[in-house]
Amino acid sequence: MPEPAINPGKLRLAYVNDLTTLPVTYQISANLRSAAVAEGTMAEVRGMMLDGAADIAFLPAADILINPNLMLVTCGGITVNGASNLILLASKVLPSEVGRVLVDSNDMGAIGLAQYVLASKLRIRPEFYQAEAPLNPAHFDFNADPHDAYLLTGLNAVIVRRQAFAWANDLTQAWQEMTGAPFVLWGWAVNKGTAIGTIDKEITELVRRNSFELPAMARRYAEEHSLPAASVEAFLARVLKTDLGTNEITSMRRFGKEMHQSGILEYTPQLPLYQTTTTGTRGGAGSTKPGAGTKGR
Repeated sequence: MPEPAINPGKLRLAYVNDLTTLPVTYQISANLRSAAVAEGTMAEVRGMMLDGAADIAFLPAADILINPNLMLVTCGGITVNGASNLILLASKVLPSEVGRVLVDSNDMGAIGLAQYVLASKLRIRPEFYQAEAPLNPAHFDFNADPHDAYLLTGLNAVIVRRQAFAWANDLTQAWQEMTGAPFVLWGWAVNKGTAIGTIDKEITELVRRNSFELPAMARRYAEEHSLPAASVEAFLARVLKTDLGTNEITSMRRFGKEMHQSGILEYTPQLPLYQTTTTGTRGGAGSTKPGAGTKGR
């Protein structure tokens, strides 16, 4: 598991380098002066927050929502509104026949969304199994695999051929159609009792700066993954948003309420907000008081 450089004067920050995190995390190591930054896999970053190896992390919003020890920092996130092709349920059989769903290892916390949509819209409750590796369509043999359906996320969901399946459902689009709300993919999280100083200001400035760097980040990502740069740039510009204001926070809380009412969760998550030194990128719910109600680590 990666560890940030040991420096008592710096916060320890962790993130996942993914197509869906780029507008927030692009060049993050070079631009955050007050944090020691570590990049890791989804499992590694989750583990770093759980065992205290990181003070702040960019996590799937669903992780923040259902973990009562985490608080949401309202200095920006990644959201989508409607069709995104980023969380895709692809099935080899008819909906009524889906019994086993294999979940991409980099699942972005999408299982709860899939459970809600399937239970509410299709009235089915299949079993979900976590894959040990990403379900990369270039290498994974869906036909030979015994599962009925697959929960694909990120780039794997974007590039998979839907024609190879009996049916497919874009789950962020399903959420928007069912609720009229955007869906939050990623957000910044801190453990309760952790003070992050003014790192939210640096993150907000990085996100603003990155909004002018879309061509550069698209070109670099495209080269690394052998994709057309123009297509990547169009995707980043049109699909992903960095807003984390009132509408997005309300949507997260509604997601928690819907999961509880659907019987997926035994409780309704409260989603506490960290009291930041700045508001969110679009009038977020954070206070202007620095670190109110928190203590140093």
